[in-house]
Amino acid sequence: MMNLIIRILANLGLVLGLYLATASGGDQVLGCGAGSGCDAVLGSVWSRWLGVPVGWFAVVVYALVVGLSWRMHGLRSRGWSVLVVLGMLLIGAGLWFVGVQIFILGALCPWCMAEHGIGLVVGVLLLRQARVARGYGDGRAMLRLGGIAGGLLAVLVVGQMLGWAGWNVMGRGEVELVRVSGEGDESDQVGENEGAKPHPPTPHTAAEKVNRAGENVGRGVGGNVGGVGGEVRLLGGRVRLRPSELPMMGSAEAAHILVVLLDYNCPHCRLLHEHLRLAIERYGEDQIGVVVLPVPLEAECNPEMAGFAPEPRFEYSCEIATLAMGVYRRDPVAYAALDEWMFLSEKDRREGKAGENGEEDGGDVGGGGSVGGERLVISEVYEKAVALLGVVEVEAAIRDEWAKQRIAMNVKLYELLDGGTIPKLLFGDVLLPGRRGNAEVLFADLEAELGVEARAGK
Repeated sequence: MMNLIIRILANLGLVLGLYLATASGGDQVLGCGAGSGCDAVLGSVWSRWLGVPVGWFAVVVYALVVGLSWRMHGLRSRGWSVLVVLGMLLIGAGLWFVGVQIFILGALCPWCMAEHGIGLVVGVLLLRQARVARGYGDGRAMLRLGGIAGGLLAVLVVGQMLGWAGWNVMGRGEVELVRVSGEGDESDQVGENEGAKPHPPTPHTAAEKVNRAGENVGRGVGGNVGGVGGEVRLLGGRVRLRPSELPMMGSAEAAHILVVLLDYNCPHCRLLHEHLRLAIERYGEDQIGVVVLPVPLEAECNPEMAGFAPEPRFEYSCEIATLAMGVYRRDPVAYAALDEWMFLSEKDRREGKAGENGEEDGGDVGGGGSVGGERLVISEVYEKAVALLGVVEVEAAIRDEWAKQRIAMNVKLYELLDGGTIPKLLFGDVLLPGRRGNAEVLFADLEAELGVEARAGK
């Protein structure tokens, strides 16, 4: 009778594991909408092991249990040893994933909790049956089998921790391979209001730390590392990004992928955003693509800002960036429209213009232009997002766990670059000053570093 119960529960765990494995990565499961606990858990990095949905591992474990359960009465010692290890693994993994949901994500997925509950029950029953059938009460045998199960569980946990530490951004510690290419104006300062604490280091200062061994990072096309298995590698390979999974200007399949760190309320970011748009237009989407990584200059979500006097223009930067990333996750096309709208001048936003390079956004390509000082109003951003997606989806976007984790990873990259001024423009091992006097200066840098040529007529 106990063997039958184990078999039934293991089959349930197998089916549920298969269902959750196919739902991992943000697809909705029955009874769970956008922004729900299921959405937060299954859309988080913790739903995967080095990129593989953890549900598939549950499928493998339960399939083994189901297969061996049909032969329990005739199992030899080796078969029971496998069941004991599987039982311990189900218990350990169940406790681990329940802890992740409660203590790390702060969200509960009912389907996931049901799966872990089944795992805990099956694990306990397997250990009980093993003790009854084979007398697994000997401390030495259990210690040996527990060591095997513990090793497998450690592989699971370490793989997930590595996935968390490197989720789209990998590498910690001081930057060792950063170089500033060319001269130019200072980028947007973090604290320009009177009485603010001293500014953090500029990109120039950060770059002076680079190359302690005295080696220079090579110039030319090789300076920008192209996609490797869908990844772009920066800073000597210490940072990896997957453009296909991140907000983009242009195509993720472009030959050269740049990365820009910006704040939606930063006026110099608005200017650079327009210049990058013009660069994509000039060289073509097959040549230039830009990964957009929002880095709010607000202490609420950016620890680097904690030591500086807050600026009114960056108030709500965390909320705006999180909302933008939540919109991106739900509809990249809607995000592109929101992104374009947020970087318009206040006048053009109110008039509903899009994609125009007005005076306040930098003037003509050859001129220096001016940088508008207006800031985004959170209520207006919300209203624009609602117009694009609807209230329900926008409310879910605000609570999106993926969006919050994405912002945290962007901030980690910002910290890796010694914080300081933004915007920051990266390609390969090259860090450019974010503010360029005009688009032609940026074009010259891109042509020198990447070897790109303007399309005919551009």
